[in-house]
Amino acid sequence: MTDAKATILVVDDERQVLGVTARMLQAKGYRTIACDNGFSALERIGVEQADVVLTDFHMPAMSGIDLLGELKAMGHQAPLVLMTGQADVDMAIEAVRLGVFEIITKPVQSDGLVAVIERALRIRRKQASEKKYRFQLEETVQVRTRELSEALRLTKSMSGELIRRLTAIAEFRDTDTGRHISRIGLYCNKLAEVLGHTPEFVESITFASSMHDIGKVAIPDYILLKRGPLTPEEYGIMKTHTEIGRRLLEGSEFPVIRLAASVALNHHEQYNGGGYPRGLRGEDIPREGRIVMISDQYDALRSERAYKQGMSHRDAYRVITTGEGRTRREQFDPAVFEVFADIAPLFDEIYETHRDVEGTEKECLSCMVPGTIQGFAARPVERTKTSRDDTAEGSLACGG
Repeated sequence: MTDAKATILVVDDERQVLGVTARMLQAKGYRTIACDNGFSALERIGVEQADVVLTDFHMPAMSGIDLLGELKAMGHQAPLVLMTGQADVDMAIEAVRLGVFEIITKPVQSDGLVAVIERALRIRRKQASEKKYRFQLEETVQVRTRELSEALRLTKSMSGELIRRLTAIAEFRDTDTGRHISRIGLYCNKLAEVLGHTPEFVESITFASSMHDIGKVAIPDYILLKRGPLTPEEYGIMKTHTEIGRRLLEGSEFPVIRLAASVALNHHEQYNGGGYPRGLRGEDIPREGRIVMISDQYDALRSERAYKQGMSHRDAYRVITTGEGRTRREQFDPAVFEVFADIAPLFDEIYETHRDVEGTEKECLSCMVPGTIQGFAARPVERTKTSRDDTAEGSLACGG
C-alpha cells in the first residue's frame, strides 16, 4: 500500500467543508470516500476499505465520537483522526479512550492535514506489517507444532516398540511368552483404572508393567529353564532379577522408564513384608509394585509351564483369595485385592483372549501397545461388588 493509493473516509455534516477537505486530499493523490453523516459512513465502511478515518466532531444525530465508537466496536483497525472547531477536555478524554490517533482543529490547512494523514498512514502500514508478521508467525508455529507432534509420536512409537522387543528377549529366554507381557499390561491397566488413578498413570503402568521381568535376561539358563523346584541357592540367584531389572532401567530421563525400573524392583514385594528383594511392608511398597504383584501372581497361576499345569480361572481366583497354603491374603494390598476380587471375571476374559498359543509369541509383540491392546485397555470398567463365595461369576459391567 502506498500513500498515493490510500483511501481516506471523510465525514462532515457541512457539505462545503466536506467538499473542500476531500478535494485537498484528492489533490495529493489520495482516494476519498465522502459522507455527510455518521450513518452513511457506517454503510460505506461496511463495503469499502478505508485506510484512515477523518471525521468532524460536532454532527447531528451521530457525533464524531459516536461514529468512532461504532467503528471501534466493529473492530475497524484504521487510524482515527478527529476534526473539531471547539475542542474541550471531556471530548479529548473520550477521544483518547477510543484510541483516536490525532485531533486537529478547524479550519483545516492543507499542509497540516496531509502531514497528519501521512503520519496516520505510516501507523497503518506498520499495523498491517505487524499483522502479517503475526499471521506468518502463527502459521509457522502451527506447522512446527504439527511437525514436532509427529516427531514425538514417532519417537514414542519407536521407543515403545524397541523396549517391547528388548523385553521379549527376556520373556523368550523364560518359559513365559509375549502374550504374558500383553496380559500383565492389561491386568494392570484395569486395576489402576478402577483404583481411580489418573489416565496418565494408567497408560504408564500398562506399558511399564511389561518390563517387570526384564532382569531375567541375566539369569543363567540352567536356573531359568530348570524343570522342577529350584534349590535355595538357585532361588537366591533367581531373586536377583529384580535388582538387575532396576539397574537396567534406572536413571532414565523418561518417566515411564523410571516407573518401569520401580516395577522391576518391587513386583515381588508383599504387603505383609514377606517379599523380596527389600522386604518392604505396606505403603512403603510403591503403588506400581503392589498392582503388578497381584497381576503377575494371577497370570503365573493360570499359565502352563514345563514344571506345572496351568490352573483354571476359578482355581487361580481361589488360591489368591483363600490362600490354600500357597499365598496369604495379607501379601496383597487390601485396596488392590478388593478391586481384583470385584473385576476378576475381566482377568479371565483377558487371559482367554490372549491365551498362549504355540508359535504366536512374536506375532503378539505388535499387541503390546498401551491403550490399544485388542480394545481392552480403552474399554471402561464399572466396579461392582461381588460375593467372595461366587469366585468366578462376579458381576462385571464393561462399556462396549
